[in-house]
Amino acid sequence: MINVVRAKLCSWGTPKPIVFNEDGTNLQNMEAALNEGASWGYYDQGRSNYRDGFQSPPTN
Repeated sequence: MINVVRAKLCSWGTPKPIVFNEDGTNLQNMEAALNEGASWGYYDQGRSNYRDGFQSPPTN
């Protein structure tokens, strides 16, 4: 995916950064992004019960 996007971005002239924001917990995705020089952001929903936090703010 990174190579396809980079090829399209290069046709626009100025290179642009590639950022994967809030990807899942699969660390293979992180390794693939970093090996290609892209940014990678971690996302963990947690229990999604709005009590234990993680990405869902506690809102009881």
